Amino acid sequence: MHLIDKLQQENDILKAEISRREAEADAAPIAAASNGDAASAELRQKDAQIADLKRTVKELEKEITKLNESVVGWQKKYEFLSTEAPSAYQSTAEK
Repeated sequence: MHLIDKLQQENDILKAEISRREAEADAAPIAAASNGDAASAELRQKDAQIADLKRTVKELEKEITKLNESVVGWQKKYEFLSTEAPSAYQSTAEK
């Protein structure tokens, strides 16, 4: 579970970073109006960074989902193996 927790924590950090950068981007048009081309280039760069962060968040969410599904599968296998075997799986010596 440590890997899942680590990925979830990284995901939360990236979401916070996205929120922070979106807030900056919302304030940027005001600065862009006064600074012209340099500010609009900075705004495009920040938009690209936000898009990259969102893509990374989606990838991490997919990986977390996949790992959670794997955990459930292994838990089912463990539960099956840890319970007494059904009679169909017992050898004739055990019956």
